[in-house]
Amino acid sequence: MTKKNSNSNSNTIDIENSNGLHRKILTANEIKTRLKENTWFLDGVTPYLNKMLDLLDEDRLILFLTDAEGCILHIVTSEKVSEILTQKFMIPGSFPQPNTVLFDAIDNVLKTHQGEKMLTGNAPIDNLLGNWICWAYPICIHPNQISGTLALCIPEQSASNPLQALLCQTVNCIKQELSYLEEKKKAAKLIDQQVNLFNRYAHADVIVDKSGKILLVSNEACLMLGISRSEIEQKSITKFIPSWAAITYTDGKWAEVENIEVEISHVPNSGLYLLNSKAISRTSNRIEEQVYTIRSLKHVLNETNKYMGNTARVWFDDLLGTSPQLKRVVKEAKAIAQTNLPVMLLGEKHTGRLAIAQAIHNHSSRSDFGFIQVNVNAMSSEKLEEVLWGYTESGKANPRKTPKPGAFEFANGGTLYINEIGLLSPSVQDKIFDVIQSGKVSRLGSPIKTSVDVRVICTSSIDLSQKIEAGEFRIDLFYALSSASLRIPPLRERRPDIPLLLNHYLAIKAKELDMKKLEIPKKIMLILRRYEWPENFKELVELSQRIILDKGNMFKTFKNERDFKRRNLYLEQLKEVESVTSLEEHEKELIVKAYHAFDGSISKASRRLGISRNTLYLKLKKYGIDA
Repeated sequence: MTKKNSNSNSNTIDIENSNGLHRKILTANEIKTRLKENTWFLDGVTPYLNKMLDLLDEDRLILFLTDAEGCILHIVTSEKVSEILTQKFMIPGSFPQPNTVLFDAIDNVLKTHQGEKMLTGNAPIDNLLGNWICWAYPICIHPNQISGTLALCIPEQSASNPLQALLCQTVNCIKQELSYLEEKKKAAKLIDQQVNLFNRYAHADVIVDKSGKILLVSNEACLMLGISRSEIEQKSITKFIPSWAAITYTDGKWAEVENIEVEISHVPNSGLYLLNSKAISRTSNRIEEQVYTIRSLKHVLNETNKYMGNTARVWFDDLLGTSPQLKRVVKEAKAIAQTNLPVMLLGEKHTGRLAIAQAIHNHSSRSDFGFIQVNVNAMSSEKLEEVLWGYTESGKANPRKTPKPGAFEFANGGTLYINEIGLLSPSVQDKIFDVIQSGKVSRLGSPIKTSVDVRVICTSSIDLSQKIEAGEFRIDLFYALSSASLRIPPLRERRPDIPLLLNHYLAIKAKELDMKKLEIPKKIMLILRRYEWPENFKELVELSQRIILDKGNMFKTFKNERDFKRRNLYLEQLKEVESVTSLEEHEKELIVKAYHAFDGSISKASRRLGISRNTLYLKLKKYGIDA
């Protein structure tokens, strides 16, 4: 009886015979789909079938591998027999021909789930003459569930017990192999589930067992370290963190750690990282596995920069002025900002070099990272080295518990601003040049070299050429730092900008002091525009504050321009004059101090001061002190 398969849109036809086995005629697409679905099955079985054929060296031996429905998935035989089978369409994707020993053997196996010890009957196809023997065995990975069958067809005269035993052994090996492959598939699926769960959060996590073997790595960790999962999983963590055991084992016990600095090596992004660990598996109160969370020290320090104020707050739009000199500086600085070259800002003190440096940083690709300021003039050579390179516990005369990163590490990815580079000592010059050349720094007391990507912007208000001629400044360091140089003009070269700048700082100081902002009379503004401003912005800002505090009285009490300048400008000189006390005040201070030091004894005090008793008595009366 022939019937159309109602469950398919294809031309599949089922032919039912007396044995109850359905012989399906498959379309080309159905054959392709079936073989694809059984790829894992074929991959596990085929090597054993090929090996068996090699051992037997039998021209007419045929091995048939079928799926659980009896569809032939693979045929192993000689080239001669294979050609005959192909001519009769006995190929992968077909079913055994009815009324053959192959058909009967597979039919019995599928119905009974037991191996067919021996069947004698017609050849697998009519082109092969004589009686044939067929042994068929089920391939079961799970009890009562057939994954397929393996059948051996051979002319009756070639059959033997050793041959059957070899077939049985091959089937057993295949079952073990398929069981292993299935477990492997389950494990891979479980790992995929773990990885998906692991990667749900954007953390750089690594799972490590107590022997130090890396079990699982998150995508974020692979991305951070610049390494693929296959290159790190199942490896020993000591390959990547040599100090792992010393850090995580305390008194022989595997302990959790928090924010420990570690050096990670043998990865593209080697360097210093922060390590935290938490137990995720415990057996009898013992830690079996830990999850390590790593964070790039570069990014940790950059986050710290935001809280410490190590950021640039000035943009080019914040620079006030319309003078041609300022426009030239801004144009050149914007061009420099698009490069990664070190920058030398030349010019007098207090001309706005820091503001220009911050604007360059904010206009560059480094704007998301820190802007670190170091003032050479404000510290000793030893202190400067600590600030620039940081230190470890052993890197200081008085050890500290916590190591400290230096300015180069804080500026990693961003900009390091060094003010007055010409004041560097020779030893510090050597170390800075080494950092520029190698791109690596090591903290004081540490052999570890950390890669840093830092742009150096430095300033100098002194003539470095004279320092170079005197052998006090390295010429190669000068050229390395001045790949791009920019001269910042003093205020006397920016006279058109003076009114705008003064009004700007008057408004700021009035707000700071909670006082009324004053307008500068035109005649005073003309005087200020002609002024030389020897202290540049420092003097301009201080004058703005004096004007606000003075409430503008200085604009009324002067005779001429020279008198106004003498009274109100050259502020550094004015401060020195104001700081000088009168001779009389100084004398009073000494007499009072001596009198009280000797508990009111005029004799002792007069001898100490080198004056007579009578003179001291009169002086005390003069200054209102009862003797």
